[in-house]
Amino acid sequence: AVVWACRRYRPLLEGKEFLLRTDSRALLWLDKYKDDRAKLTRFALYLQEFKFVVEHCPGRVNQLPDFLSRNPGEEAMGMEDEERLSPPRSPPRTEIPDVPQLPELNITTMTNSRLPYMLFQQMELMQIDEPGLPLYDTIVRAQRESPEYQATVIRIPRLQSGEDPAVTQWKRTLRDQYIVEDGLVWFRDGERRRLVVPLAYWRRVIQTFHDSIEAGHPGRDETLRAIAETYYWPALRKQVRTHVRHCLICASTKRGGACQEQAPLKPRPPQRPWQTISVDIMGPYEITPKKNRFLIVLVDLCSKWVEALPVPMVRPTVMIDFMEKTFQHWGYPETVISDNGPTFRSDALLRYLTKHHITQYFTPIYHQRANPVERRNQELKKLLRVHCLQRGEDRWDENIGQILFTLRNRENAAIGMSPSVALLGAPLVKPGEWNVPVVRQPLPNAPQQRQERIDRIRRRQIIFNRNLFP
Repeated sequence: AVVWACRRYRPLLEGKEFLLRTDSRALLWLDKYKDDRAKLTRFALYLQEFKFVVEHCPGRVNQLPDFLSRNPGEEAMGMEDEERLSPPRSPPRTEIPDVPQLPELNITTMTNSRLPYMLFQQMELMQIDEPGLPLYDTIVRAQRESPEYQATVIRIPRLQSGEDPAVTQWKRTLRDQYIVEDGLVWFRDGERRRLVVPLAYWRRVIQTFHDSIEAGHPGRDETLRAIAETYYWPALRKQVRTHVRHCLICASTKRGGACQEQAPLKPRPPQRPWQTISVDIMGPYEITPKKNRFLIVLVDLCSKWVEALPVPMVRPTVMIDFMEKTFQHWGYPETVISDNGPTFRSDALLRYLTKHHITQYFTPIYHQRANPVERRNQELKKLLRVHCLQRGEDRWDENIGQILFTLRNRENAAIGMSPSVALLGAPLVKPGEWNVPVVRQPLPNAPQQRQERIDRIRRRQIIFNRNLFP
């Protein structure tokens, strides 16, 4: 504990004398210990860099550290103190703060920023909760059954045709930024259109795209992007930011990002999907009922598509079988990147790769960052922690399929699109989204569409690397 504190507060402790008060007499002989092979001696040598005096004090005097070092007894505390000091016994519910009640709006003096609230204010008490009804169909039904929305459906075409003169600011905004199609109110965003969401469904939409099993608790930008693909309401960005910031599961399972220094190397970006792959082994983890302990992870470096397989033991034959099934589905790569583990250095795997004319590259020893798959491993671990909080750690292998679905549908900052769009040309359809309109219209020429996606990925990777290491 002393070594940890000195390392953490080193800038404040160096160059000055400080007092170390402790109720442990064992620390009084740190500077007298002579066994050069013991861990305590190494600790003592490190502490010699600092100038301090060890002072012993009885435990009854050292009250605050003594109190913080003990586990509170459940029978000795009330409910209020127990909830404040002890960790939760079950995963906490994540909810965004209640949407404040909006004041009555004066239509004649409404500004552009307050205009959209007119469409949502009267919808709060009209929420439809029908079990099994998909989110998109629920919002469509809510719009059709709302008198306020139906009045807006009639008003917008009249404003756009000039039948109703747009003499006020709110009418001009309604005319220019909203459209009516199929009896529904849509927000016009350039060439795209997004369905307007009533106030009563703001929270449900955010929870669907962030808290659900299919979403997997993505970050703020990914949650906002996923919602903005289809839906719109005022203050969407602020609501998403507030919800993600207050999500306890995200706070307990994710770590803050760390700055990275650019390595003095020249990257070799792949020119097409499945030209270069990276593979790694995660684990060992807790043994599941299916006896799985390890996770084989394989990623395509162009599209960022991830494949993973939980296995009890990682042998060369298991790795070869996994690669063969993956390559038969997506095609054989030119290059495979891996670390120096015994599985990847085995003669059996080398013979398999040589047989299929695949070149194998190894990363430097003790330098995991050199393997591109390590970045996908971080995302896998985040989602594994989220799912284990909800389903238990001993069944982590049952969540792999859902985690892969989430990663394949999540936009990657390095390529500017999701792996499913980069590889297949369209996102994977989530449950209940069969009726959601397609935002991006496909090109008539499939090869042209694929080549444009590859060119876009190359340009995006250049911009991403330039911004990451300016």
